[in-house]
Amino acid sequence: MSTFTALLPFFYAVIFSLSMFSLCIRIIRKKCMIGVLSLGILALICFFSVASFPERFFTIDAKTSTNWENEVRTTKTAILFGFGFVMEDSIMKPGLSNTALYKQAITNAGYMDTLHLIMQEGVMVAAQADSAACYPFIRDLIRMHPHSSDQYINTLIAAKYAILKMDSLKTKRAVVYAHEMQLARAVYDLQRIAAANPNWRDMEFIVPWINNIPFDPDSEHPQTRSPEKFFRREVILARPLEILWPLWCIKTP
Repeated sequence: MSTFTALLPFFYAVIFSLSMFSLCIRIIRKKCMIGVLSLGILALICFFSVASFPERFFTIDAKTSTNWENEVRTTKTAILFGFGFVMEDSIMKPGLSNTALYKQAITNAGYMDTLHLIMQEGVMVAAQADSAACYPFIRDLIRMHPHSSDQYINTLIAAKYAILKMDSLKTKRAVVYAHEMQLARAVYDLQRIAAANPNWRDMEFIVPWINNIPFDPDSEHPQTRSPEKFFRREVILARPLEILWPLWCIKTP
């Protein structure tokens, strides 16, 4: 992911919209109101279609790190971004997505001697439900940030919290886990946050191969219930928003 690929769909959409606007002017001059209304509806439909198409061409999957299998097995810290969660009788459950992410992180670790897991709440619940203590190589489970149902924390803000946790561990290297459609943005956000602080610029983020993390139809976050919903939000809202979000606006302890 880069600024160019994140904003490219909107460049296409702007060009398309200008072309449609030009056609509208011509129709208005001929005083054909039915044509104007039809063209306006078509423009709205095409705007979202065109905004999504180019990103599919470039793919939204993250590029894995070179020799990632060995890198993962020699890195003692992992960052796990949550992907929705499920509520049952006012109790948080990890859901299919967070459980799969946690399982993949454990499997990839290869039973090393020490492993620090920095996790968002949904993945933390998955680790606790799986009796993480049964894995002797897990050193500790670290909550990435406080969870509140009244406050939504996007990936960029979560990335800042994750780096603060890395800093407290005095580690400069971490493996990053997130849903494969979110992973590129998660890594980009971590790198952007780290690059902005001289004390963090030497941090390294390992990108493993992640595939087939399921979507949970019962997720509390509507965008994580299906690939279609998440893709539209990822391309049209999440990536452009986090690319342009000023870092000084991020409020963390």
